[in-house]
Amino acid sequence: MMASVAWADEDARDDCRLTRAFPKFVNCDKGDSIQRAVDRAWPGNTIRIKGKCWESVTIVKSRITLAGAPYGGVDGEIAVVGARQVVIDNLHVTGDGNGVAATENAPVTVQYSRIEGNASSGVVAAEGAVVILIENSITDNANYGVLATDGGNLQIRGNNIIESDVPSYLTGAAIGGFRQTMVHITGGGNTITNTAFEPPTNPGNSSSAKGFAIDIANNSHLRQDRGDATINGNIEILNLTSADIRQAEINGWVFVDGLSANLRLRNSTFVGGLNMYGEAQIRNNVDWTGDAFCNGNFLNPSQPITGNRINCSPPPPPPPPTP
Repeated sequence: MMASVAWADEDARDDCRLTRAFPKFVNCDKGDSIQRAVDRAWPGNTIRIKGKCWESVTIVKSRITLAGAPYGGVDGEIAVVGARQVVIDNLHVTGDGNGVAATENAPVTVQYSRIEGNASSGVVAAEGAVVILIENSITDNANYGVLATDGGNLQIRGNNIIESDVPSYLTGAAIGGFRQTMVHITGGGNTITNTAFEPPTNPGNSSSAKGFAIDIANNSHLRQDRGDATINGNIEILNLTSADIRQAEINGWVFVDGLSANLRLRNSTFVGGLNMYGEAQIRNNVDWTGDAFCNGNFLNPSQPITGNRINCSPPPPPPPPTP
């Protein structure tokens, strides 16, 4: 006769059952806890979330997926610390810190989610973490929409990133990258906007401009390729930093300044001004307003400026509405 198993507590029995009883459903409206489910999960498990949970969540286990079921939300920060192959799928994340923060070399995918209204930044990749962003809406976060810092890496595909409350440069942007980071904007359909955009009152000084869509500095790299990104706002490339932008529509000013800062701008539509104190390759672009070339704001070109179509007149007004 088989002896019965005596469990030390109910949690131990539940942990045994959960090794196979996944995907696990968390109903926040009934008081369930995402963190409790994460703590009991095994690699490869999916935790499906219904309703909104008012809690912060820390993930240290690899191959965990948090997914809406079909719609779920977290009012708090989702922190991924050193775990690998973590996926955040179809969630609404808001709260009084960052939305999603990955550290300690964690590779994380955030997809089909809304990251909005966070008191700090929407998504952060730091300390060697790699965050892949696929078709998210990232809006109205207090600091940066998405931020790579201290060796972090961002890959941005088909996202809508909008910030509106950043008063001036170096205090936030839709996209930020600082201190040995890589920001790669790839795939069609990325829209990157700062609605607080204002051109500089002094064309020679980026600090007189407002509303930065992209701010990259301090030994970092920006690459934009593979399809028609729209960038609405100013761009700052500063100090030991390079930017390679192609096939973009830029509605704003571009500032390239500081030691060994350089820009390659190719096959793009450029509406705004260009202020260069670094190195540049400006090839095969369309400049509708001509600020950079017609008004003398383009400074210190280090490479030939070739194949560009320049229009020194402002764009024509839109046609009147059809009666």
